[in-house]
Amino acid sequence: MYHLLELNHTSFLLGLGLVAALRAGNMKEITYKELLKLPLDSYTLVDTRDEGSIQYGTIPGSLHIEEEELNKEMESYALTLSPGKKLVLFCQNGIHTMALQEELEKRGRDAYSLEEGYVSYLRFLIENEKDEETREKAELSIRKKFHKELFTPFAKECNVFF
Repeated sequence: MYHLLELNHTSFLLGLGLVAALRAGNMKEITYKELLKLPLDSYTLVDTRDEGSIQYGTIPGSLHIEEEELNKEMESYALTLSPGKKLVLFCQNGIHTMALQEELEKRGRDAYSLEEGYVSYLRFLIENEKDEETREKAELSIRKKFHKELFTPFAKECNVFF
């Protein structure tokens, strides 16, 4: 058991080293919030996760091209996939698409890896859901607190007018 934990810890540290090395290169990342600021027709979003992961959801409007397929046909995709548009690649957590992004850049494409991948999209949804819930609760609280002060004089004036 100890050796397994040690191996996982070592693999984790090697993974962090890989991420640091990739980010030190020509790595171009974009956050989901930055992506939302771009015009929809200026980029193509590509989900590189496997079919099993896609079953749990994807970012609306994205194309599905698995990482293995993209690696295998890199030259073809670099030339033919949405010419003139930015390519924004995403995987589950943003790590696998780093190398793909660099390869596409080497082939002359304006490519980005979505920082933190599909997880960043989910986080954005959760944050906005909380904001919406907070807003709704605040509105309800204000309505309850000021209902009599605002509505009662209004109702009295309506009765006088009609």
